[in-house]
Amino acid sequence: MTIAFALEDHDGRKKAASKRIAKNADAILLNSPANIDSSRAKFEYLDSDGEWHDWPEGSKSQIAIRIVRAVEALCGSR
Repeated sequence: MTIAFALEDHDGRKKAASKRIAKNADAILLNSPANIDSSRAKFEYLDSDGEWHDWPEGSKSQIAIRIVRAVEALCGSR
């Protein structure tokens, strides 16, 4: 199980989708430079079916919980 991260400032979805394939990852989280040094963050998530999910902004702890739940879902679908 591999979840990749992509930090992009433009053409984020396109670049992140390419990175997911290049890294042979099951899913990828698209991160924005705006999240750096911030107590809150907003991510976009590309799942293993190629579907994008806009995650609502939350604390970094809330984002971490969403990441764990996404990994659990991916593990459960195998």
